Amino acid sequence: MRLEKLRLLDDKGKLFGLVNPFDLAVLLLVIAVAAGVYWKLRPGGKAPGVAEVEVTVVAPFVRPAAAAAVKAGDRLVASGSFTDARIVDVRVEPGLIATTRADGTRLLTRDPYKKDVYATIRGKTAISEPDLRLGGQEVRIGKEFYLKTQTVELKGEVTGIRILKEAGENGSGDNAAGNAPENKAQENGGN
Repeated sequence: MRLEKLRLLDDKGKLFGLVNPFDLAVLLLVIAVAAGVYWKLRPGGKAPGVAEVEVTVVAPFVRPAAAAAVKAGDRLVASGSFTDARIVDVRVEPGLIATTRADGTRLLTRDPYKKDVYATIRGKTAISEPDLRLGGQEVRIGKEFYLKTQTVELKGEVTGIRILKEAGENGSGDNAAGNAPENKAQENGGN
């Protein structure tokens, strides 16, 4: 029996007589890319955080008939379908209007005809995402929001956001997330 010296590359250019070094490099590159794609797109391991949120919207200076059509209990509509978001409270007040006096000073007064509609909407949203969505729309304080039900559509603005409780929690009322300083800053105490 003759012992041959084990060579790194054989006469055919194969590594240890098994595989071409170029083919091995390509195979390792494909495995590395596949592992990177999996690492980037893999499931996070925990379900997305879903919470019940309450959003306050003001629709300013609307006609009285449109203001009267907004009712507590109505479901919001988006893309021709009902959403899980509901109007839980509605307040209608005479519309605020800024006027100028003869001496040039500004005066904030109430309009005798037009109304301001303050609506509180409640529904579930994914709080683990960077954008909160309610009723099929992105919600941020100061952002435009269409208060759209089966019978009325008003253009408003988000004035407050409160995270009430994470879905699946027992009990009612605010949880620690709703009382956290970063969430309290989102609330609008004036409405």
